Amino acid sequence: MLALTVGMLATAPVMAADGAASGLDPAATAPGPQHPAAHRMDPISVTATRNPIRAFEYPGMVTIIGPEAIQERVPSKPADILRTVPGVEFFGGPRRTGEVPSIRGFSGPDVVINLDGARQNFVSGHDGRFFIDPSLLREVEVLRGSASSLYGSGGLGGVLEFRTINAADVLDPGSRFGLQASIGRHDANRELVGTLTGATRITDALDAVASVTRRSSGTIRLGDGSKLDAADDDIVSGLVKGSYRVAPSHNVDASFVFFRNDAEEPNNAQGEGGNDIVDKRIRNSTARIGYRYANPTNPFLDLDAVAYFNRAKVDELRLDDLGVGPAGELLTREVDTIGFRADNRSRLDLGE
Repeated sequence: MLALTVGMLATAPVMAADGAASGLDPAATAPGPQHPAAHRMDPISVTATRNPIRAFEYPGMVTIIGPEAIQERVPSKPADILRTVPGVEFFGGPRRTGEVPSIRGFSGPDVVINLDGARQNFVSGHDGRFFIDPSLLREVEVLRGSASSLYGSGGLGGVLEFRTINAADVLDPGSRFGLQASIGRHDANRELVGTLTGATRITDALDAVASVTRRSSGTIRLGDGSKLDAADDDIVSGLVKGSYRVAPSHNVDASFVFFRNDAEEPNNAQGEGGNDIVDKRIRNSTARIGYRYANPTNPFLDLDAVAYFNRAKVDELRLDDLGVGPAGELLTREVDTIGFRADNRSRLDLGE
């Protein structure tokens, strides 16, 4: 897949004047300690317009879920992060390997899924569309509605953009090294999870982050009290990412993200039955390199480019004769995606 986008954005300055709306004398106000009012910045939308803009100013349906919201939801899978987003549903669960996203009723290739700008194109029968561990995510952006040609083919239903953590998410201001560790348990599927993340700021221009997560889960207890057997997962996922400011206004970053799941479940992961059990091996990896040029003094050149490779592979070894094939039969599906995207934003001042 090859996608090339060149965009031009025209802007005009807006002037605003503040007027005094109160006639009270400051000296007449009640004494007491003065605390500055807390100010919460609006989330910034990057994907929806290929241009940073406040979500509430974008004339479209965009939802941004930041780091705090992701942590509060204690997600076990991406569906847990997006379950409250209007117009977004996941069907095919509750096994995580069978969950497929739907935006306004559109699913499959009609929903564009990006991981740090790299397309995830895996589509196969009763399996999931993408394989990402939520512990590696710092932000998720959802664009509902047609995404036009900004994202290549597809996008009729919308876009799911997943962004992984950076070194700045781990390091305190001024720190050179940082380490985070967490463990947890999900009672519904007896899942145990542990995550270890480390980051370093080697120089003011160079930083790196690495993270690894291990999950192990089993039988799922459903909301009606029943149990869904054959839902064993053994997951290892992680990432390595680095960023280097080559020169003022020039930045290069590279990352490698992997996901591995050894599961024992039905061939149809979306089904309820316990027949046609397979030993399912899921391997997903994404390698990317990006370049960013942003010079405030040059309104005509604001360049963002990324090249990437994604491989999604699912192997299924039948463990019984209760399905459509004999025990010992091996089914293999593999999708490789090589992509490149470049877009530039030019700003024209149309007047005062």
